[in-house]
Parts: sequence; structure tokens; C-alpha cells
Amino acid sequence: MKGLERVRGLLRRALQEQTSPGRFALSVALGVLIGTSPLIGFQLLVAAALATTFRLNRALAVLGTNITFGPMLPLTVWGEVVLGARILGIDLPPISSETAMTIAREALGAWWVGFITVGPTMAAGIGGVVYAVKKSLPPPSSPG
Repeated sequence: MKGLERVRGLLRRALQEQTSPGRFALSVALGVLIGTSPLIGFQLLVAAALATTFRLNRALAVLGTNITFGPMLPLTVWGEVVLGARILGIDLPPISSETAMTIAREALGAWWVGFITVGPTMAAGIGGVVYAVKKSLPPPSSPG
């Protein structure tokens, strides 16, 4: 339960941060976009670098990359590869959650095409929800 308490504390602090709802949502959306990309193993670094470049919140961007944690990763990869293959007109062998990563490596072009569709859609949707939630909260009080 310590891990859950730590996550709640981080989320509480992030929500109380003196960041506009728009920049807050953009930070998370950037992380979601990068988190859904085929850059597995580099997502945290890329999200932090881009957040720094665009002067967004690095911690929120890195948090957003966790959209593809554990069981969500094969599902996201599977969805992107299947969609990309359909767009490109490629026939794929049957895909399951167990074989998604292997087939994704073999169909990397389809994965990128699928990402171009899925990534921005998820980033916009989640960013929109984050924006609405942040905007609905009262502004944080100044310490002191």
C-alpha cells in the first residue's frame, strides 16, 4: 500500500501545482503521445526532453508515458499494429496479446502508421479530460 500512497501523494502535488490547466494538460498529453509510440525503452527520455524543449512540466509528461504500463502495452501495440496494417493493406498473422510484440517488430512500419492514428487520438482525449478536471478544481492556495 505504500506505493499507492506515494502515487496519491504525487498526484495530489501535481494537481496543486501552479500551472495553467492548458499547460498541465499539454504536459500530460505529450507524455501520452510519447507513451503510445514505438519508442519502447526511450519513452521516458524522449518525453522529458520534449517537455524541457517546450517548457512543459517534465514530471507530468513522464507520468503520461505510463499510459502503456504493464497489461496496457500489448493491447496498445496490438491496436496500433492492426490499424496500421489495415491502412497499409498488409495481411498479418493472427495476433494475440502474447505475440503482439513479436509481430510488431516484424511489422514496424505498420506499427508507426497505427501510432500516428492512435497516439494523437489518445493524447487529445486524455489531455482534454485532464484539462477539464484541472480547470474544475479551485486554484491552489499560495504557501505562507
